Amino acid sequence: ALSGPHDLQPEGYPDLEDLFGPRAQWPQARPVNFVDPDDPPFLLLHGAADDTVWPAQSEELARRLAAAGVPVRLRLYPGVGHVRPLLALRWPRLVPVLDETFRFVAAPRAGDPPP
Repeated sequence: ALSGPHDLQPEGYPDLEDLFGPRAQWPQARPVNFVDPDDPPFLLLHGAADDTVWPAQSEELARRLAAAGVPVRLRLYPGVGHVRPLLALRWPRLVPVLDETFRFVAAPRAGDPPP
């Protein structure tokens, strides 16, 4: 996940409150509320200087995944904002998201059959 709003809370943002409908439905828009021990391993990449989607959203998802026993790797990029991790998919010199993704996908996991 790149710079994701994993713990989105619309309170205090009128545009978001309207978008998410009745307050009782808001928890259904928060991925952190759907963590399950059967989830696959997660790679969370986020700019530490992101002021559009706060890094705390990825940190909270990582915390809940780890608490559920789900393998998770959180990488916060110092001095990086919201868009640069996405742009790095096209221009890899911006931030090493492609290298991190390739390493994550290629890494052996517990229970994997031998190559």
